[in-house]
Amino acid sequence: MKKVLLLLVAVSFSFVSCDKNDDNQVAEVSPIHGKWEVKSFNAEATVNGTPIPDEDLDFENVIGTVFEFKAGNTIAITTFDDFEEKWTTDTGTYVYYPSENKIDCTMTDVEDGTKYTQTMNIKLLNATNYNFNVTEEEKDGGDIYKLSMDINCEKVK
Repeated sequence: MKKVLLLLVAVSFSFVSCDKNDDNQVAEVSPIHGKWEVKSFNAEATVNGTPIPDEDLDFENVIGTVFEFKAGNTIAITTFDDFEEKWTTDTGTYVYYPSENKIDCTMTDVEDGTKYTQTMNIKLLNATNYNFNVTEEEKDGGDIYKLSMDINCEKVK
């Protein structure tokens, strides 16, 4: 579950816009910058195209997860770790593609140290709401597991 949440992460790019000749240089901050807390979500999971019933999925700790997008293209994701029974924070990097409405997040798997990238497809991004979809597909032997999540976040003040 933690890996799925971490995979959900891939958020913004820092934008600075200044005219070289402008004495009153004002930096424009990307709308993704800041802390975003998960308030609701919808998840669909399948095995070989057959839906997995909601009662067989464990998404208890998705609500409350916080994605923090910082200048310098770094991201911190704070999730509740079921095994450790405490809140933990993982860090990575992100690239925001505003023209494509997506963010690619690169994280390191805590179990084996490998790096992976997850794409967040932006559905809504404004001053108070950040909603996105992530989809993951994994093959295990002859089975194909697919998870799609629509995640709705609100800006933390």
